[in-house]
Amino acid sequence: LFLPPGCKAPRGGPMRGAMRPALLLAAAMGVASAALTATREAYPQIIAHRGACNYVPEHSLAAYRLAMDLGTDYIEPDLVLTSDGVFVAMHDLLLDQTTDVADHPEFADKKTTKVVSGVSWTGFFASDFTLAEIRTLRLRQRLSDTRTKLYDDLLQIPTFEEIAGLVHTWYANTSRLVGMYPELKHPSYHHDLGFDMEDMLLSSLRTLGFLTTNAPNDLSHVVPVVVQCFNASALRYLRPLTDLPLVMLLAGDVEVAMSEEALDDYATFANALGPPVEFFTNQTGGNLTAARQLVHAAHSRSLSLHPWQIRLEPRYVDPPFHGDARLWTSYLYCCVGLDGLFTEAPDLNREVVDGMTGNWSEQCYTACPQVLAAGEEDDDGRHRHHGGGSSTTKMFLAALAAAALVIAGLCVASNELQRRRTIELRELPEDDIMSTVTDEDAARVPLARSGT
Repeated sequence: LFLPPGCKAPRGGPMRGAMRPALLLAAAMGVASAALTATREAYPQIIAHRGACNYVPEHSLAAYRLAMDLGTDYIEPDLVLTSDGVFVAMHDLLLDQTTDVADHPEFADKKTTKVVSGVSWTGFFASDFTLAEIRTLRLRQRLSDTRTKLYDDLLQIPTFEEIAGLVHTWYANTSRLVGMYPELKHPSYHHDLGFDMEDMLLSSLRTLGFLTTNAPNDLSHVVPVVVQCFNASALRYLRPLTDLPLVMLLAGDVEVAMSEEALDDYATFANALGPPVEFFTNQTGGNLTAARQLVHAAHSRSLSLHPWQIRLEPRYVDPPFHGDARLWTSYLYCCVGLDGLFTEAPDLNREVVDGMTGNWSEQCYTACPQVLAAGEEDDDGRHRHHGGGSSTTKMFLAALAAAALVIAGLCVASNELQRRRTIELRELPEDDIMSTVTDEDAARVPLARSGT
């Protein structure tokens, strides 16, 4: 189902054609296979969370462009508004964690404290800066303790218009659709500033050439635009105004957020749900049967599931998977049967998804029989699997890991090469930095999944 960590087929090489990863695995295990690779719309989908931010600072054009190059289906810009009403990509209302704003003495007086949704925040709010002022800032890596800082202080915060232009240019050059998956950040906060954020988004999309009525909204395929938000009121407002697919983002406790009553409510205005991945692992006690029941409950209401998010660092990987992000990703796609995943390393998700052939859901479900046993009850009526993992689940995970090792020898040379590759950064204008990130020469993109 997957290649070992760090082993990536060269673009355009033999492993991208007839010898798909799944066929390599079959050949290595002595199993003949005549399966044909289905179109990518038949597979679960890949949403690049803030771009390929495992390698490049989040929400930069470089991060989005690299995600496209690595095979994502969607790029995900979080949207906030500047003081002059321009959408820019920023996860936080504050600029502090991901920019060099603190190094700009001319902005020192903009540091302030505000209460947002009942929480006191102190820092530099993007909404207090004009677009011209935002342009003077440079992005930095959020998780700098584990990810490369080579791009720090080189890349700008992009506007939504620039991101849309990137998507249009990509399609014009490749004929491959990569959708935009914007998130409206804190609509109520922006309402208080006088911005009708929802209406502004629809207006911007129309200006940028995207349909907002009669828009493609079948999420079993990649569509041009998907809109997401944690604020149910914002999505309820949008529902009668647009046919765009709407995604209700979730957090908190799974029993509350995905109760029968809550799911019935979401189905009145949303096309999909975006819960945390922990809903299907830690918060269901690692019980696969319980996780699949959640999927069935959503699907029975025509709600797709796009959980957030896959990160490579072991500290973010759910405990049963012992720090192995590939194993975690394979489990969520194959065993749980999710419709898509947000990821900060879209190349890893692409490798897993490219290993699925034909009827992927049927093949993956039959690959997980031992995990299903984890949902059975002992004679005393208690579930066998909680927290650390049942013996059957551990056996299954060990089997998946062993399968990866079987084909590890097929790409040792490539693996070693990728560990040594890095990016040569020079004092270049940002356009040249972008070219460096997206160059077809694999040695000039950050293939190694590390902070070096």
